[in-house]
Amino acid sequence: MVASDKKTLLGKEKVIVHYENRDTPDEMPLEVFSQIATKEESNDTELREKWVTPVAEKILVLVTEAEIRKRDIEYLMGVKVTESLNVNARRAYEKLLGKDRDDLTMMDFEEMLRGEVKLIRDKNYDKKRGKGTG
Repeated sequence: MVASDKKTLLGKEKVIVHYENRDTPDEMPLEVFSQIATKEESNDTELREKWVTPVAEKILVLVTEAEIRKRDIEYLMGVKVTESLNVNARRAYEKLLGKDRDDLTMMDFEEMLRGEVKLIRDKNYDKKRGKGTG
């Protein structure tokens, strides 16, 4: 685990966690790391449960405290949260790639995988040529 230079939305510290059995590290809030870190070996499913369960508990406390009805909780989680995630993902794709994710073609994916397309966030992006310049 090493400190990250990024912060959470609320300004809390984040860390980068490297795993012995995985090439890709996770970046997570230090508070989450403290809750899920163990000396025992864990698989991805066990880590996910440790990571997500405290969040689910906080959500349940919020909806209990607000006395939200069961049908409204289902609407909240099944519609409103999903809708919000989809809107944010769509905006991120458009910002990152220069077009809506639904407008991406298989050729776009192939070019991205081969490194032939620079992302729109490249500060030196040349829209006419469709390539980054540095």
